[in-house]
Amino acid sequence: MAERTFSPAAANSDPVLETRLLASLNPGTWDEAKFANLDAAMFSSRECRALYEQMEQAAAKREAFPKVDGEPVGDVGEAARRVVELYQRRLLAVALDGLRDGLAENRDVTDVISRVEAALAAARLAAGDRVGEARSFVELLPAIMANAQAVAEARAEGRPLGLQTGIPKLDKLIGGLQTGLHVLAAEPGAGKTTLCLQWAREAAARGIPALFLTFDETPERLALKTLCAAAGLPQKEYAEGFGDLAKLEQARQEWAEKLRLLYFIEGAATMTVSQLRARTMQAMERHGAETAFVVVDYTQRWAGGRYQGGGEFRHDIGKLIGELRDELANPLRIPVVAVSSQNRAGQGTAQFLSLAESSSLEYTGDTVMFLQEDKESAAIYPNRAVKLVVKKNRFGDVDEGGVPLIFKPAFGKLLEEAIHV
Repeated sequence: MAERTFSPAAANSDPVLETRLLASLNPGTWDEAKFANLDAAMFSSRECRALYEQMEQAAAKREAFPKVDGEPVGDVGEAARRVVELYQRRLLAVALDGLRDGLAENRDVTDVISRVEAALAAARLAAGDRVGEARSFVELLPAIMANAQAVAEARAEGRPLGLQTGIPKLDKLIGGLQTGLHVLAAEPGAGKTTLCLQWAREAAARGIPALFLTFDETPERLALKTLCAAAGLPQKEYAEGFGDLAKLEQARQEWAEKLRLLYFIEGAATMTVSQLRARTMQAMERHGAETAFVVVDYTQRWAGGRYQGGGEFRHDIGKLIGELRDELANPLRIPVVAVSSQNRAGQGTAQFLSLAESSSLEYTGDTVMFLQEDKESAAIYPNRAVKLVVKKNRFGDVDEGGVPLIFKPAFGKLLEEAIHV
């Protein structure tokens, strides 16, 4: 065997960082480490592994953490991710060693490949990647039975299986916003942001963390819209400085606690779906929730910020939509709404071809809904008659006739009942 002058495994260990990280862990910082998928096996020394296991037991029992001598790190999450990365690098070093040794010793090629693949799979799993993981039929049976029971209970209680939208006819049609990717498309000004805010408000009020990722409006403006809509106040008056501040303060006191699970995230071109997933997991852990609700408003703006040229823009949207489903909605078992604009040729219609820049929205979405003007209904100004057309529904039937709604822009609401104010 050839003599080695460099050991990748030894080079990818940082005992000092590991000790500093352990010195930084306490009940207040524990979640940051767990969100990085940190595990005892990832520490390079036996002492650090033992200390981390003690901390895991203390966290489970809500007891004091063992004291560790060392200078705390500045960012626990970043340090934890670095320890995970070094562990992955050591696993890759194992794969490299196995490949080199196998070739040098003229081992069977199939055996060499198997050993390398096993090491690579372990490296992927270290970061929580379960893509392609084989799960046995027997392993899946408990989940199947639990889901069947949940469906039966929901039907018996007359409620949708998924998140209630506040629109009874829509809930009956799609079973509420269930786990998966839901596409909502409309022309500008049709009320898609208002509708998504309404859904997010409904989720938060029911104790479900709701995260609203916005690329179109500031979090402050969306929070004002949410507060005014919840309290029945005319948001435009407050946006322009004419609103009754005493009423707004009364609304704040009434709704601050009720909507404490509602979060707004200001989108950035550099943001990744993995980062959005981390924010979602943090909110779920913080509130002890088994599910969450996420809105992306809207997909073309996010994909446009990520677009680097050198290819077709629609491919970037397709990649983003696929990540939202495969890296966020499905792994966390949560409903995610992806808001889409419509191209000019298709505005005002409920046609798949109108989805701006991408047919991936049509194929990837579990439901595809269009919010469009209802020309057959007469709403009293300034209210507007619209309808929500369910064009695709993997959970049941479609309804191209649409669910009739009244859009009340002044109060930030869409109501199923034709109430004119």
